[in-house]
Amino acid sequence: KLVKTKRWIVNFIQYLVSITYGKFIINKSNKIIVCNEEVGDWINQKEKTILISNAVDTNLFKPTSREQKIKLRKKYKLPLSKPIVLFVGRFVEKKGFDKLFEARDKDYFTLFVGFGEVPESMKKDKNTRFMESIPQDKLKELYQLSDIFCLPSINEGFPLTILEAMATGLPIITSDNPGYEKYVSRNYVELINPSQKNIKSSIKKLIKNKEFSQSMRKYSRNSAVKKFSWKINANKLIGVYKQVLNDNQKN
Repeated sequence: KLVKTKRWIVNFIQYLVSITYGKFIINKSNKIIVCNEEVGDWINQKEKTILISNAVDTNLFKPTSREQKIKLRKKYKLPLSKPIVLFVGRFVEKKGFDKLFEARDKDYFTLFVGFGEVPESMKKDKNTRFMESIPQDKLKELYQLSDIFCLPSINEGFPLTILEAMATGLPIITSDNPGYEKYVSRNYVELINPSQKNIKSSIKKLIKNKEFSQSMRKYSRNSAVKKFSWKINANKLIGVYKQVLNDNQKN
């Protein structure tokens, strides 16, 4: 699916690739696996398209104790008493890292993890920190030491970072992208219009309402295990591969 940007040349290249090479690949494919129904509708090949959502390793990404959370914060030299809001993703407009930065506040600390160019003025802010991408066995620790996960991105197909945060038992704040309600409940996930005002309001609401935050944590972990684990995902993928092989043998 095409992602609109502010640069016309990028939009044009996306369109050119989609109507040439992209169209050729789609037409030659036996099956097309998508992780979002919006993408499936855009491809418009219903007889070929199969929806399989992203999945997460729920044994690697999991909640930890309060004691371990403090140890991890000391390890990475992060605030011990302030709530920590975590962002994981590329530092680009599409991911909305700049919007989350604008929503920074003295009442919480915002940790950005990913790669891309970050203005020097952002790096100097005392209530935030930017870290480069790290391996998953280390990344899981950053999820575990955090209190809230926020991804104010646009045109997303329900990314893996949200599932990693859910598996770790974090409350989720993300954009109200099309199709998200088919994956998560609006009652337990903050689906918002990602403006600076709305982001900050949601963060402060979760910090203040601990009972609600706790219910969101439980929902996140339970949903990740029951609906988005690698075991469930792998069985679905194997089923698709077997179907394609059987169809080819018949032909």
